[in-house]
Amino acid sequence: MSATEERQIRLLITDTDSTNPIYTAVEIGDFFTLESDNVKKAAALGLETIASNEVLVMKRITLLDLSTDGPAESAALIARAKILRETADQDAAAGALDWTPI
Repeated sequence: MSATEERQIRLLITDTDSTNPIYTAVEIGDFFTLESDNVKKAAALGLETIASNEVLVMKRITLLDLSTDGPAESAALIARAKILRETADQDAAAGALDWTPI
């Protein structure tokens, strides 16, 4: 994985705070490998992983005037991951049409 691909994955999952990253470079690389070297699908897997952590850790909490809704946050992340997977598939399909065997 190139540094550019790592930056693109981090951008898509909003993991852009270099002083406090959500994922290590190794974890980003693992997502990239698990998703067959596809940047958008690697980002989708990163978002899905964050979403599952939100559900496990945050749950739905209300304390005084503060409330968190882990399941709602998770649903939003899953929806974003779905869009990334769909556009990756569209990109792959468009690329397949550009190649013509001789």
